[in-house]
Amino acid sequence: MFMCNHFLLFLDISGGELIIIVIAIIVIFGPKKIPEIARKIGRITGEVRRVTDDLKGEIQSGIQNIEKEIDVDKIKKEIKITKEEIEIDNKNIPTDKNE
Repeated sequence: MFMCNHFLLFLDISGGELIIIVIAIIVIFGPKKIPEIARKIGRITGEVRRVTDDLKGEIQSGIQNIEKEIDVDKIKKEIKITKEEIEIDNKNIPTDKNE
């Protein structure tokens, strides 16, 4: 039920509009075709969900592989060391107080 309400909010469909849509479907397709149409919509929705889940999994796997190849932690340590070296060098630069 929560998922349905969330979906309806996404489409911005109120209860009255939903009733009109259902009545229009009954008039256009007839009451005998409605179960068949609902099954097809359910199959399509399930297939779309499976495809999007597979796509998300592929993207996450790709990101993890890239992170392993790059070794993010090693780069962070190198940046920290370089930053500390620059700070030390900056302290050792003589400043001209006359300027």
